[in-house]
Amino acid sequence: MDEPEAEIILDALMGKDSADKVLYIAEQHNSSIFAKCILTRTKKSLGHLETSIKSYKVVFEALYSGTNQSILLDQVLNVFEVEPNRCMKVVQKLA
Repeated sequence: MDEPEAEIILDALMGKDSADKVLYIAEQHNSSIFAKCILTRTKKSLGHLETSIKSYKVVFEALYSGTNQSILLDQVLNVFEVEPNRCMKVVQKLA
């Protein structure tokens, strides 16, 4: 990922920072990049994605509820654009 915010967010995810701290970082930087980081990091394992969603439930609820769901869906389509079946499975996990 080329975005400068991605490194900050990935460092927080790799450091297993608390959900509240990750939420603060994502809000300060870019919620779209947070979604891209999670999806890219868990791209090969839907189980890992599900675990990440549970771990960062507070973040997902705060950043992607209501009309902000489109931010998350845009990133799902961006990360999994060449894998439509996988894209649908990811959307199901996020629901």
